[in-house]
Amino acid sequence: MGRKISTSIKNLTNDPDILFDEKNSELPTEKIFQKADVLLAPIRVGGGTSYKILESMSCGTPVITTKMSADSLGAKDNEDIMASDLSIDLAIKTISLLEDEKLYERISKNGRKLVEQKYTWKSIAEKLNRVYEDVGYKE
Repeated sequence: MGRKISTSIKNLTNDPDILFDEKNSELPTEKIFQKADVLLAPIRVGGGTSYKILESMSCGTPVITTKMSADSLGAKDNEDIMASDLSIDLAIKTISLLEDEKLYERISKNGRKLVEQKYTWKSIAEKLNRVYEDVGYKE
């Protein structure tokens, strides 16, 4: 969930299955996502990377996030990812994913497929090469 999580957020639950991890985990990132049921990433301000979302999707862990994050990845709401800008909708979408096995499987598989299609090292290198070509870079 990030560093410096506010006490008001932590006090929302006493459920031992909900982890507020403010330190670097001893587990490798892929193991964390493989153990998780979902990634709830209500990112409100852009500017960083979407690595945690891509890593989660690549592990088959469904993501619930804001429209800004979904759009930046080319992910479609209710298809590859669950997205909304309203807190109540994020909560409803989280519950829906956890209660609807077919929805969960669809989002899990489609999210993974999106990463495989758009975010392989090969596709990233090809896009970067086109940028270099567009600005006239020569080796």
